[in-house]
Amino acid sequence: LLYFTYFRGNAHHMFDGATARYNVRAVSTRNWVNFSTPHDITPAGFCSPDSPVRWRNSTIIAFQAYPDVVLGGRRSGLFFSRKRWGKGILREHWTTPKPFLQEVLQLPWNDAQRAIDPTLIVDAQDRLHCFFVGSTNIKNKIRRRANVLGHAVTEDPSLREWRVVTRKEPLLGVSERAPDGVENVAIFRLSDDGVQGGEQYIMIYSEGLDTQHLAHAVSHDLMRWEDRGIIHVPLQRWMRGRYGAPYVWDDGGCLVMALMGESEVETHMSSIGLLSSTNGTDWVLFPEAS
Repeated sequence: LLYFTYFRGNAHHMFDGATARYNVRAVSTRNWVNFSTPHDITPAGFCSPDSPVRWRNSTIIAFQAYPDVVLGGRRSGLFFSRKRWGKGILREHWTTPKPFLQEVLQLPWNDAQRAIDPTLIVDAQDRLHCFFVGSTNIKNKIRRRANVLGHAVTEDPSLREWRVVTRKEPLLGVSERAPDGVENVAIFRLSDDGVQGGEQYIMIYSEGLDTQHLAHAVSHDLMRWEDRGIIHVPLQRWMRGRYGAPYVWDDGGCLVMALMGESEVETHMSSIGLLSSTNGTDWVLFPEAS
């Protein structure tokens, strides 16, 4: 299953506050050539889904409202749904979206009072981590704000009680490589064979907004991260405008990345391409369709 943001109408209006035109959809495929008919998994107004995670006998998917009318204003917030099971359900159904981690809208570094791009992952201690993006004020000739990365963790199956790890300052954000920040995080666990201390996690994320590219960091516990720099990807036609928003999974011993790209940035018409890797840091693009 592939989960994605769908926008109804002219892509020129994507950033005009037309929230009723957004929603999260899903398709299924066995070969990345033929796809099922897309179906909605959220009402209108929700976007930027993570991939579902299985935790505490429940399957959870996180996404955002952008801007979040549910929270009472033009702010973005985080929401989640749980997969419903039962007789007569022929395809996946999800519960009504519920807000979570509303407290991060008030973090001292989150000047825009918004939260977007949630990423969920379960650690070896069966705790649920959420990495999310907020925005901080900057002095820049082009932008007034930069996107920065926050982190919270919970053991509460209701997702009401969280410990915000980045309460005082963000985990990642403004840097010389990306003066306008980061967004769209993907985190995955590598095999622990030969890794000192057990698990090794790799975080791949969109670095920069105006000149977006991929960068990565590594961790053994999801709490402390080491910057490993830019991931260099050769360009194909579908991604020459810009690319980002990665998602990575293990496909029978080979790591595969789904990556969003724009052939040009004027219309924001986007595509999804595939890459493969054996180590999580060096990536090769699948051949481009003619």
